[in-house]
Amino acid sequence: MASSSNQAGAGQSNAPYAFYKNNSTQKRRPISEEFVNRIKNNRWLTDEHIEIFSEVFLYQNTCKNIRNTVKILEPFILTKINEYLIATGEARQMRERVLLKSYQKKNLKDCRVVIFPVEIQSHWMLAIVYGNQIFVFDSLQTYLATAKIIAERIRAFLQLGADHFRGPGEQIYNEEQYPLVYPPCPVQGNTYDCGVFTLDFLLKFLNALKNHSLFKPEDIIGKELQVTRQLLLSRIETWARKTNTAWVDIDPADDKEVSKVVASLKNARKFCKQKSIFINAIEHRFYISPQRVRVSKRIKVKKGAEVQLPNT
Repeated sequence: MASSSNQAGAGQSNAPYAFYKNNSTQKRRPISEEFVNRIKNNRWLTDEHIEIFSEVFLYQNTCKNIRNTVKILEPFILTKINEYLIATGEARQMRERVLLKSYQKKNLKDCRVVIFPVEIQSHWMLAIVYGNQIFVFDSLQTYLATAKIIAERIRAFLQLGADHFRGPGEQIYNEEQYPLVYPPCPVQGNTYDCGVFTLDFLLKFLNALKNHSLFKPEDIIGKELQVTRQLLLSRIETWARKTNTAWVDIDPADDKEVSKVVASLKNARKFCKQKSIFINAIEHRFYISPQRVRVSKRIKVKKGAEVQLPNT
């Protein structure tokens, strides 16, 4: 366990290791080497890991009908709920608008399943609102008191959205109608794999919906891990094969050298359907990242060398 940090490590290039295309927005998102190294080196997974792989599992392991009724909230939504509950006056109104925007964006009033990846004290857990119950899966099995607080916060959030978009009414989301279920589940054997276990619980839940159209805690209890760090790395390598990155070190103050590199990049265009050129003045690097080019490996070239991309 460690604090969340998405900053690149010292000495690492800012050139993306790969690009991930969000299935819902179709926008490309850069994957840094620090993102990859956290997985490789058995380090705590950040909110960025949880958010990206949650979205990947939802789209790759379910059909459209399931996705229309299953929504995954962004990590740290619980923090926003806490801020709203303790705020007063204008600050409370502002935080209420933020929560209602998230509620409306996900269209939660028409969902039958709402999933909350939750980080508490550098520990990831998974909360799922399903079948008029709130399941909290904890790979340490020592956070029952915290799970009760999580359930309270989720009820408050869902009640806020229901009152706003359906009109004030009775307290639908109370402890009696939406009780907490804190089932036994596989336990991590170290202090840093809570994120991996959380993603594993999510994948097993989605697979249960896909295979049986319903979920039972037994679908998670006693099952071997399906999500491993190697699996996450293999997904990233798939994205990297679709992203060929070539770079050269240059002095941005040297106009002749800059022109030579830009010319090399332009010459490489014939190998691409579409490309983008970025200049990083801090690292003094040029790199080209084709958006729709499949290649077998990433390419590095020495200073001043021509950038040659393989045929596709």
